[in-house]
Amino acid sequence: MFGLHFLKPGIISQQSGEYYTIIFDLRLSGDYIDYFVFEPEEVIALVQPARDLIAEIAEVLNV
Repeated sequence: MFGLHFLKPGIISQQSGEYYTIIFDLRLSGDYIDYFVFEPEEVIALVQPARDLIAEIAEVLNV
């Protein structure tokens, strides 16, 4: 639904959409795969893109 309503019309950038897909897949893995472990390096690498996505969404929402 995110892609349909925000990416396809160009409200959110393609780069942010690709990042959202990555973190969504990681969340599903963490929730549903037994003994899934997030490595610290992986998580650290996701912090700045998360901040960028939040900033982009806040801009769209005029927050």
